[in-house]
Amino acid sequence: MIYTPYIENKSDLGLLKDHKIDEVIVGCKDLSRASKISFDQMLELITECNKLELKVLLEFDILVSEQDFSRTVKTFERIPLEQLEAVRVQDVGLAYYLLENSEVDLHLITETGNHNLVGLKKWEEIFKSKLKRLVLSNELSWEKVKYYQENLSTPIEILGAGRILLFYTPRKLVSVYDRFEWIDDIIEVSATSEESPHKGFPVLENQHGTFMYHMKELFLLDRPDLLEKSGANFIRLDFRHQPEKLSTCLKLLASDTPVGELKEKVAPKSIRGYFLTNKSDVLFKKLKNYRIQRKDNHYIGEVIDSQKGGYLAIDLKNSPIGLGDTILIINPDGKEKELEISTLKDTQGSDVLRKDSGLVLTEYVSGIWVKAQIYKKSAQDESHPAH
Repeated sequence: MIYTPYIENKSDLGLLKDHKIDEVIVGCKDLSRASKISFDQMLELITECNKLELKVLLEFDILVSEQDFSRTVKTFERIPLEQLEAVRVQDVGLAYYLLENSEVDLHLITETGNHNLVGLKKWEEIFKSKLKRLVLSNELSWEKVKYYQENLSTPIEILGAGRILLFYTPRKLVSVYDRFEWIDDIIEVSATSEESPHKGFPVLENQHGTFMYHMKELFLLDRPDLLEKSGANFIRLDFRHQPEKLSTCLKLLASDTPVGELKEKVAPKSIRGYFLTNKSDVLFKKLKNYRIQRKDNHYIGEVIDSQKGGYLAIDLKNSPIGLGDTILIINPDGKEKELEISTLKDTQGSDVLRKDSGLVLTEYVSGIWVKAQIYKKSAQDESHPAH
């Protein structure tokens, strides 16, 4: 398991060698989505890394439009590829270009595009021996990472510490406001949700578009046991937004500091995301209105239409209904009404005494909505179906 940090300044290079870091990720504003240094600064940094015999991985992770492709490639071609260990690329078009037009090794960033083994294996088949690493999504549990590692022939990398990207668009969503018109480089603001009490989402805009991150960072370094079990070959450290944290993190990793203290000093307001277990489906039940879910064997069906002064249309799903029956109607907002059936018609408007299944029309009841649930009540059973 190898730690791979991002580097944005030369002052950190001595620190890396002291802590036995063998490889670093370097980028620039023109080629990397989150880098803050210029192209020339990047070239200087690459040269210094080579002097220290550090392996240099170039971050080339921007997504490129058709009109920008040629310009972007020309920028990339100014880089001395012989000084690079590999190029990290996310855009498939750029990946194909590098495959056909260079001898450089590739690290394919599949964080947003591949969550299945079939797709990952296909990339191995396409890029063959040039593919030296697959960068996996942070939405995978450690068990899933382990499964992929066991079934892939390419080494894999996961994010161990850093920001969690929630949203990206190539559009400029921040600088459209008048107060930011004078800024032409990088803008970072904090966003608040209008639909929930959550606030403090970092939003960054640069020449590549707008990025919104989770209010809490991902931090897995306090679970070295699971990182080891996952089989991930490389653990990426991304402190570009807080460069001073890199030194603290590496020093603590090299010491006997308890893992709890490591988190407290480096990323106290962090989360482990999906790494422990992917529970992204646990909220589904909460998203469902429990009031419109059937409860027991008294259930008849649900209202599918309501015509004021006309009728209620009921879709019978569980049992028949007949004249004289008493039904309980539970609205989506929880309000309840009882109705003794005195009118019953089929969809042709003909009177019927009983309907066993399908659609049936009965008299209109005010305040009843579509999706209201229908239960049968009888003299023999007065129990409330919702309890």
